[in-house]
Amino acid sequence: MPVEEKMKVELSVVERLLALGLLPQKTNYATHRAIETARMKLGFSEEEYAEFEIKQTDDGMVRWNPEKDKAKEVNLGAVCLGELQSALKALDEKKELTAQFLSLYEKLIAEDAE
Repeated sequence: MPVEEKMKVELSVVERLLALGLLPQKTNYATHRAIETARMKLGFSEEEYAEFEIKQTDDGMVRWNPEKDKAKEVNLGAVCLGELQSALKALDEKKELTAQFLSLYEKLIAEDAE
């Protein structure tokens, strides 16, 4: 399946957090610049931190008020989309795709395959 050039997708708070965690930490220069742009799009503004009541606990967990969760439309570029799709496919192939990733997988891969 060819990688889309870009994709607009509605992502919830948890989907945005999961996507941020899937982006690579180490890569080449050009990809790193594209990934940093993606991190800015997927990340949360100060207003969103307040709106969703996002807090990081002492053990490193991120918590928010699920009653205030609302999706944000994110425009993913080709590099970011490719990295996310590759990471999700790798989890799937290794049978390590947990329930928390299902909605993200369906939005970024399953819908793309239709």
